Amino acid sequence: MGQDDNHWCELGFAEPAVAFKGPTQTARSVTEAWMALHGFCPACAADRLPQLPNNAPVADFRCGDCGEEYELKAKQGKLGGS
Repeated sequence: MGQDDNHWCELGFAEPAVAFKGPTQTARSVTEAWMALHGFCPACAADRLPQLPNNAPVADFRCGDCGEEYELKAKQGKLGGS
């Protein structure tokens, strides 16, 4: 098994930094690009989740196999209760 056989476990962001006005736009750009490359459908295990057009009303990604929709969310700080 070669070193390139385990792309699914790459957790870093390989995308170059893009100059946006704020950290929220930068985070959205980087996380959406990562998800488009590495995301999969937990409902049917399809290998890829195609990205929907920007400003889609509810979802960011839709599975091409089962049609399940997903919205990518991010949060600054700790997750969960205090």
